[in-house]
Amino acid sequence: LTTMISPNAINLALPQSSTANKDKSMTTVSITADLQYFIETERVSVEQIRPKLQARIEGVDDPTVSLHCDKTVAWEEVVRMINLARDMKFKLIAATLPE
Repeated sequence: LTTMISPNAINLALPQSSTANKDKSMTTVSITADLQYFIETERVSVEQIRPKLQARIEGVDDPTVSLHCDKTVAWEEVVRMINLARDMKFKLIAATLPE
């Protein structure tokens, strides 16, 4: 059974998790099954992610970004976002569905 969600009208099949994250994100990055990238509802290229996120988190103390990633997306893409979060010094949380 796959549950589809539409964060900001982007259809994704999120992975399931038994833990809930209660952190509030200030923006979202979504990666679809066909590797389209979105910041909130704006489609962006991989190269645009860093500057567009920088503009959103600039001046924010302890910024948090929620990663909405289709469960079929390769781990390599998730790691790319983890590395970006580390480099840009923001907290990255993974959006999941309850089990």
